[in-house]
Amino acid sequence: MAVNLRGHGASDAPEGDYTMEGFADDIAWQCRTLGLAKPVVIGHSLGGAVALELCGRHSGLAAGLVMIDTIVLPSPDAAGSAAIEALLAGVGGPDYRTVVRDAAWAIGCDYDHPARRQALFDTFIRGPAERTPQHVAHAALRSMVRQHDPVPAARACRIPIAYISADVPLVEMARDLDRLRALCPQLVTAKTLLAGHFNTIEVADQVNAMIERFLAVGLRARGR
Repeated sequence: MAVNLRGHGASDAPEGDYTMEGFADDIAWQCRTLGLAKPVVIGHSLGGAVALELCGRHSGLAAGLVMIDTIVLPSPDAAGSAAIEALLAGVGGPDYRTVVRDAAWAIGCDYDHPARRQALFDTFIRGPAERTPQHVAHAALRSMVRQHDPVPAARACRIPIAYISADVPLVEMARDLDRLRALCPQLVTAKTLLAGHFNTIEVADQVNAMIERFLAVGLRARGR
């Protein structure tokens, strides 16, 4: 099941808070409503932060968790870094769509052939990025990097966890996988080769193989 978070995709975008906790509660409600039993929750980017909050906040709901290139457990220094603050200010500013488009392009990195990179960006990334309402994008980003404390959820999360990273300096600078492993010793990690933030599109074969291995072996071997 693919989820459009509140304010994203086909979901409504009312005025109000857009927090990791709120997103997690929305998905928990959706799982209960649909009768989903022990799903494996997979989240990319901000979705990974929501997935971690979901699995810790609603312990017992999921069988496993996969985060993909998520800013997770950012240190106070990283949360207040110039790059993060500039992005947050830009997303909240008058040139919002330009900032979002340029940021999405930049974190895609330049590993792929230029023509393929442009085609993937125009086909899969640019439209959804520009269509997300400004009040949603700004509130969600602010919640993730400034306000949200993921430690309680991470500490409560005892299901198998995998983290798949990409080659993106901004995300690598902002996340702290060592801290996550200290809270979640069952964590296993992997990294896609020569791919940017949108590795689920750019090198889907690598990501899918890692997820399949986690489902086949990781759920059994690392559960506690």
